Amino acid sequence: MSRTTAPTTAGSARSPRGLGVIPRSGAVSVASPDNPLPLERGGLLKHAHLAYERFGSDQPEQTVLICHALTGDAHVARHDRHDPSERRGWWETLIGPGRAIDTDTTAVFCSNVLGGCAGSTGPASVNPETGARFGPDFPAITIADMVAAQRRLLDTLGIEGQFFVIGGSIGGFQALEWLRSYPERLAGAAIIGAGTGLGSYGLAHNEVARGAIRADARFQGGRYHPEHPPAGGLAAARQLAHLTYRTADAFERRFGRRTDGDRFNVASYLSHKGNSFVNRFDANAYLVLLDAMDRFDATHDRGLQTGLARFRGRLLIAGFTTDLLFPPSQSHDVARIANDAGAEHRLEIIETAEGHDAFLMPSPALESAVASLLASGVDA
Repeated sequence: MSRTTAPTTAGSARSPRGLGVIPRSGAVSVASPDNPLPLERGGLLKHAHLAYERFGSDQPEQTVLICHALTGDAHVARHDRHDPSERRGWWETLIGPGRAIDTDTTAVFCSNVLGGCAGSTGPASVNPETGARFGPDFPAITIADMVAAQRRLLDTLGIEGQFFVIGGSIGGFQALEWLRSYPERLAGAAIIGAGTGLGSYGLAHNEVARGAIRADARFQGGRYHPEHPPAGGLAAARQLAHLTYRTADAFERRFGRRTDGDRFNVASYLSHKGNSFVNRFDANAYLVLLDAMDRFDATHDRGLQTGLARFRGRLLIAGFTTDLLFPPSQSHDVARIANDAGAEHRLEIIETAEGHDAFLMPSPALESAVASLLASGVDA
């Protein structure tokens, strides 16, 4: 089921140094009736908070904001790798002691996005004005709204100096939005497995996913009971997504035509992915995030080029040869815009057979590129 937490006000530090006063996890208000969050597609959000986690050094040499992918959360790494009870983080290939993003010297922040259901305000949250879940009445949000909420979060936590922003997939969209809207805040950025917008192949799959959810009899226009979600439609949507995250070769290597009894192994795998997703995600939140993903266009009104012209940091653009959602041409497009804007950048196209999900897997080339981005550090 979806997870929510109550908002709190965290810490009073006004510098990236001395971060020990900021709790390792919490939820921070980013919108209130006296300080609502204006939304890009119109209207105001009067009640919202973001759940976050903080990792790494309390006296950091630099600070990194991690932006997660479509259905991710704030738990990018374990706080204590020696604690067997702690859940493994989703980006421990990159983040941890001695890793490319070295938590011995770096402070790492990650928040669950606005509209999500892993602690931040989204459709599964209760609207304080009605006492009921937002459900389908949650407003349409965009990647720009997510980033505006992240900016408020960092301001509240007291992160005033320049920092790095790193994201993969739609986390890369968020990093691009930081470059477009707040380039002066950034010492550097990494856009990994992402581009300026989703192509028609990805848009098509997202449309089929929406149809699967809405066709489920339990969906009821989004007004389903939380204990009786549209499980079948949501599972099918997630299974479809997994077909875009890998490649045919990757599936063939892993599953082939092998069976477990009367069922093909690949069918069991997809069933597990669908069922586990239903247990942790809200269908309305998935629809909200898919819509935000579809509508993002970093090139609108030449916004990205304008932001990059003001950017004075270092930019890493990393793509993967077999990525179906964001093929290498997308990374080349971002590099071309950076070049036209005169922004310092490095383009890295990584050879892999794993497809889009390669950004989450061990990759010496990606790890080296991210480490190089952070190598000089920033004394903020």
